Amino acid sequence: MNTYSSSDKNKNQHMPQYVVHKIGFFFTDENYEIEQERGNLVAISKSLEEAKATKFRADIESMKSQADNNAVIFYLENPNYEAITKKLTTYYNSEFGQFTSRIPPILLPYNMTDEQAAQFLSIMELTFHTIVEYGDDEVIDAAAFDLNNDEYCWF
Repeated sequence: MNTYSSSDKNKNQHMPQYVVHKIGFFFTDENYEIEQERGNLVAISKSLEEAKATKFRADIESMKSQADNNAVIFYLENPNYEAITKKLTTYYNSEFGQFTSRIPPILLPYNMTDEQAAQFLSIMELTFHTIVEYGDDEVIDAAAFDLNNDEYCWF
């Protein structure tokens, strides 16, 4: 029978690294499509919970930077297009007291709050960042993930 002390157990445990990456989008003249899921590094964390919090905050900031853009360009190819448009229109009209027709464009508002940005992300089934788990022994070279600004859009 093998017995291990708590210090032996900790020596043999591997702790993964969680990396928050920006997602690289490619504009097709109609909409944005995900082209590169492992783009620029935003943060490296030893905790999945910390990485999720960082991703959430980064997504909020990216969404807020999209003011005055047509929301539809981010979900045009989504199979739930009609349902998203209906939810988005309903939310927009109730939240901002302005009429927005069901026919796009649906322009994202200036000065949206964090809560409103989170709601837009949820409704549009959208994220601007992803979390990738790497082994604790993997060396992560941030430069290897830098997106070429001439080829990709990132927010």
